[in-house]
Amino acid sequence: MMNKRTLIILEVIWIVIGVFCIAAAIHNKINSGGERFLILLGMGILSFVMAYIRDRQRKKK
Repeated sequence: MMNKRTLIILEVIWIVIGVFCIAAAIHNKINSGGERFLILLGMGILSFVMAYIRDRQRKKK
């Protein structure tokens, strides 16, 4: 089983990845016309969902 500190670290990592993916999606939309906008946006949303799941796991323990 993972301890609480590990779950917090994983949660923060997922949030950081999500922020970077959303920022990259916006940057791609502005500079390149959005060739990879939806992929990056989807990855960002998925990262926030994973952070939410980790948050729920941490709060259950």
